[in-house]
Amino acid sequence: MIIKGLVTIEKCTSKLLQTYPAKSLPKLTMSRGLSSDIVQIGKKLENISFAEFGNILKRNGITEFTAEDYVNFLRFNKNNSNLQELINNPIAIKDFVIRSRKMVQTAENCDKEIYTALKTGLCEYNGTSFNATVNPNILGDMESLIHTGRYFPKYGKEISASKIIQETKVGDVFSINGKMFMNNGETVEELAFSESAYMKLFPPIARFNSHQGRIGNCYFVSQLEALMGSGKGRCHLYRMFSTDKAGRLYVQTANNKTPILLDNVNPNIPHIGASGDGLASIELAYGAGLYETPINKLSEITPKLTMNEGGWKAGGSIGLKSLVGNNANVEVYSIDCKEIRDNLINYLSKYAGKNEYILQAQFARANPQYNLLQAHAYSIKGFSQADNTIILTNPHRAGLDISIPISELGPFNSFSVTRI
Repeated sequence: MIIKGLVTIEKCTSKLLQTYPAKSLPKLTMSRGLSSDIVQIGKKLENISFAEFGNILKRNGITEFTAEDYVNFLRFNKNNSNLQELINNPIAIKDFVIRSRKMVQTAENCDKEIYTALKTGLCEYNGTSFNATVNPNILGDMESLIHTGRYFPKYGKEISASKIIQETKVGDVFSINGKMFMNNGETVEELAFSESAYMKLFPPIARFNSHQGRIGNCYFVSQLEALMGSGKGRCHLYRMFSTDKAGRLYVQTANNKTPILLDNVNPNIPHIGASGDGLASIELAYGAGLYETPINKLSEITPKLTMNEGGWKAGGSIGLKSLVGNNANVEVYSIDCKEIRDNLINYLSKYAGKNEYILQAQFARANPQYNLLQAHAYSIKGFSQADNTIILTNPHRAGLDISIPISELGPFNSFSVTRI
């Protein structure tokens, strides 16, 4: 299923944030029962109550607001190290309220499922209603766009590499004096693409909301979007791109004998959708590498040279190795999953939600209540032992995290853990 539109949200939002004036604050609804407490200096975001949020706004001249503004305040300031400056700046806080409201509204025209999850935490997915949350990486992009108008930081050459490493996380991309780099966990590593090329390959928000295309390769797309969702995994993906002396951009997976010129991604060739050209070119390059026919550029790829619909062999020991190389090593793989099921809590506690592990599961039966499809591969993003729930992502729409009670999962067809 390909759902177009979210890839355009960055363009819509950028124009919106540039043209929507902070002084034209929309009329909101005053909430009842506000106390007169003033937020204390150094108050942590998670400790700011709705009443205190109201006092912050009133202190800065905003007397009308909604509960949604409060949710946006918590949602889009999780990475804000200058929170105290924001809540004490009348212009900044008014601007934030406007931009955050407009960001959510923009999502309505780009991806209804994402918009619904932002508004209610529920999602109508193929007619099935279930609890869903928006991928935290998407929220991070939204937050950055709201506060800065861009989704990656820009540094001058006078800023030291050690300071940049302290201010960024593994897998984060940033520019230094116009050149693109990433935090690889140890140092800053230069990337092959320019700022403009990066924005086309991995556009904000859309880059984390890939949609499986018209090929039955859920086994591949679920791993690909899991790599994109992992900081360490993104490092592997970004390294697949290189340039020649003429500055032309190439893509090469471990499955390709030579680099492939990134001339264009043909929209008529089945490939992953809605995420920008980066993941699409990786999927196409990997698929072409399955054949003996030599490919020099993406435009030479025909429907006959795309990804096949075969299974993910050996749970990733072949699959992920042929995608990212020898950095991928299977820790757990099983197609006879009784032992996995009997000891699932232990496996999830050890591996789920860890940056260096990619988890994948395929279920033996469907569960319409949670949109679990039979013989369909999902990536496992997290586990809460306190709630006894597991967080899954469907490759049909990677931007939503589905929280499912472990008791509702049913038997597995396969289960794998790959260390990257």
